[in-house]
Amino acid sequence: MNFLRVLVDDVDDAIEDMASIGFELDERWGPPFAIVKKSELEVWLSGPNSTGAQAVRDFDAATRARASTHLVQVVDDLARDVQELGAKGWMPVGDEVSGPGGAQRLLSKNGMFVELFQPK
Repeated sequence: MNFLRVLVDDVDDAIEDMASIGFELDERWGPPFAIVKKSELEVWLSGPNSTGAQAVRDFDAATRARASTHLVQVVDDLARDVQELGAKGWMPVGDEVSGPGGAQRLLSKNGMFVELFQPK
C-alpha cells in the first residue's frame, strides 16, 4: 500500500481545503492527524504535533519544505526495507520515529523523499 503524507499547519483547515477539491474525511485520529480520500487516492494530513512532523522537525527549512509532501509505503519489516533501499542508493534521513500508529523512517534519493511506515 502507498499513500501520500502532507505536513500541514492546521489539520482542521486542511480537511476543509481538501473537501473543497473533492476529498472526503475518511478517518480522524485526534487533533494532529486525519485521512482524506478521493477515489483511490488516500492522503494523510499530519499536523505539527504528529509523528509524521517529528520526522522532519530537525531538518533545515529548505529540506523540511521539500520533505513536507512525500510518498508513504507501508512495510512489514522497517529495518529490512531501510537496508534494502539503502543498497539501492536511498539514504536514511533523520532518525526512526515511533508513535501510536507505528514506526517510520524517511529516506531520500535525488531530492525525492519516501517514508517507510510499519504499522503496529
